[in-house]
Amino acid sequence: MKIRIDFVVIPISGHLNTQIELASFLDSEKYDIRFITGIKQKALIESLGYDFAPIIGATEIEDYFINARIARNDFYPKQMLNIGFGAFQWMSDSYPFVEEAVLTNRPDLMVCDYVTLQGGMVARDYNIPFITNMRTQFVQDPVCEETHVPYFLKGLKPNETPLGKLRNLIGWKIVKGTKKVGQLLNPHPNKASLYNGAIETMFSEHCILGCGMMEIEYNEFKSNAFVSAGPICSFSKSMEYIPLPENYQKRILITIGTISYQDQEAMTKRIRKLAAKYPNYLFVYTSGNMGDGKKQEENMIFMDGIPYDPNMPQFDYVIHHAGAGIFYQTIKHNIPSLYFPIAHDQFDFSSRGEYHGAGIWTDEANFYQDFDVLVQRKDWSQLQALHDAYHKYQPKEVFIEQIARLIQMRPIQYSEIA
Repeated sequence: MKIRIDFVVIPISGHLNTQIELASFLDSEKYDIRFITGIKQKALIESLGYDFAPIIGATEIEDYFINARIARNDFYPKQMLNIGFGAFQWMSDSYPFVEEAVLTNRPDLMVCDYVTLQGGMVARDYNIPFITNMRTQFVQDPVCEETHVPYFLKGLKPNETPLGKLRNLIGWKIVKGTKKVGQLLNPHPNKASLYNGAIETMFSEHCILGCGMMEIEYNEFKSNAFVSAGPICSFSKSMEYIPLPENYQKRILITIGTISYQDQEAMTKRIRKLAAKYPNYLFVYTSGNMGDGKKQEENMIFMDGIPYDPNMPQFDYVIHHAGAGIFYQTIKHNIPSLYFPIAHDQFDFSSRGEYHGAGIWTDEANFYQDFDVLVQRKDWSQLQALHDAYHKYQPKEVFIEQIARLIQMRPIQYSEIA
């Protein structure tokens, strides 16, 4: 009999793409795979050959992010709270749909995106083993709060001086305090809760699958359930190769993701200014919407989307927001980055990328001079080391091994079920 696995995920591209890539590791002859996510993802999921169960709410979270008006210069705590409470509302609305799907066709195992709280809650309620998969593996309590770096505080870096240790202690109190305040203010704690007793709901006690590189991390983690699988970033809705003009000295890809709609116009103005300064460079700016729109103006190309995997080797540099997907794509393809973070863990990725030599973290005030530094720098040996380490990971093997362990299958070798 096939193993039945449900993937439960918030329908935002960075989270959904990770789940889809994990699902792609599994042989359809051995696994029945179903996605439980937002109704707007139905066509995509079914086009990939997977079963689909819809989550239908009064406000789809894709629409919520548009309405939330995320902007780079928003007051950061307000930005986090706006998105957090919107996600809480969507997740509480989602619980009965996930529950109905599970009761209609009970899976052997659930794989739940780490911010999709209702997936883990349903799994616990019905005693189903589940895996938490994490694009960002630093969203856990560290082994040492004095020396380890707090996350979600706009990209702190290691500092083990007495003041640095004090900063870390205070930072962890802020992070944990914010979670507890969020729990107290949560309008629907029974259906979207951050905590189950002392356990954080987002983390499985069975397996926390770290879908990233330990080489970029600052911290060690407490949980014995944590398993490092390696970076997950390769899924593309299309594998179309889009040839770019070759009569340029350098080619630069620009993207700031899809959650910051207000910043697209401002970035367009910056790119026009860079293009005027560097007429021998080609600047390709994608909105990330994966449409077919494309137009060229002198040494600039504006397009809706570009599939990363088949096209990244065409670029010499990438200017991006440091979302997990594009962050790891640049390491995978050994391309230096100019990080321009806008929200959430993008600051943490920018911090780690700069600290470990994969790119330069910039802002509005330093954007143009940092681009000059980017294209003039010759030594990218640290990026090369990360690139080499990237290709030593075997996330498919680790994922399949964890599935076998969690559903108590007989001990088998990866080659038997790959």
